[in-house]
Amino acid sequence: MTEHDLTNAPLGGVLEQLGSSNATPGGGAAAALAGAMGASLVRMLAGLTKAHAGLADREKLLEAIGDQAAETRVHLLAYAAKDAQAYEAVLAAQRLPKGTEEQETARRAALQQALKEATEVPLRIMEECLQVIGLAKNVLESGSHAAASDGAVGAVLARAGLQSAALTVKANLALLDDEDYAQMSRTKLDEMVYMGTKVCTALDSYVNDLWKR
Repeated sequence: MTEHDLTNAPLGGVLEQLGSSNATPGGGAAAALAGAMGASLVRMLAGLTKAHAGLADREKLLEAIGDQAAETRVHLLAYAAKDAQAYEAVLAAQRLPKGTEEQETARRAALQQALKEATEVPLRIMEECLQVIGLAKNVLESGSHAAASDGAVGAVLARAGLQSAALTVKANLALLDDEDYAQMSRTKLDEMVYMGTKVCTALDSYVNDLWKR
């Protein structure tokens, strides 16, 4: 278990870490946790629906959704730890000596490399959150309407994780010298935010229609 492994950490302890004056874990880890909570609720709705009588025709689909949601949750918890580690590498690079021209050159190179890694991790978090949103769509369309609110909350949390991770990416890109890499990352980010927003907007309409009287 690494220092920032949150897989088996008590929730109160995780919140205490997030609220401390330490720089890590921070917003990227929180984004991953939001996505992981969303994945758990998607899995919950899949399991609840699978347990209902008369839904045998959907059993394999619901089992697959639940398994994918569980796997995505594991990935997101791992990325929560990786995000903290990546930002600590940025801090370490910033603390490197810069008294001579050679030291400054080495420091800048180390910082740029660390910033790229600190960008890649939240981009991965965005990908996983987008996966959760897709699973939420599938389970809401196939799942029990009685527990649709749980699946909808899962989608909302995953969208929050997606948008939160995007903020972390943007903050890091602003400090990068490699404009080609930054532009490529911005394009990827914009595409994921667009797709996630589009699906979640449709899901909002879907679940609200279920509750109309």
